[in-house]
Amino acid sequence: MANRALAYRGPEFRAAEAKGGELVLHFDAVQGVLATRAGGNAPRGFEVAGADKRFHPAQARIVGDTVVLRSTAVAKPEAARYAWSEDPAQADLVGADGLPASPFRTRAW
Repeated sequence: MANRALAYRGPEFRAAEAKGGELVLHFDAVQGVLATRAGGNAPRGFEVAGADKRFHPAQARIVGDTVVLRSTAVAKPEAARYAWSEDPAQADLVGADGLPASPFRTRAW
């Protein structure tokens, strides 16, 4: 039997960077590109907050191995969280191998 790489974890949040009215999230353990369980380009389950520390639902899009977030309720996003609820059933971010991303937050306010 030949040795081969086997994915054992999904995407893990690494860093966030603010770019204008958007927040760009970077991940580790991405085998190729990010995806959603349904195969679309708009992952669900993300929220963003500004300086007031109040989280609002975010519109998200996958750009290669990053997720770009924005919200009409937050002019300058400073923090994000993903699958941050008691029932995160809508959270659907996965790696190219199909393993799900774990819940996370970018700041410990």
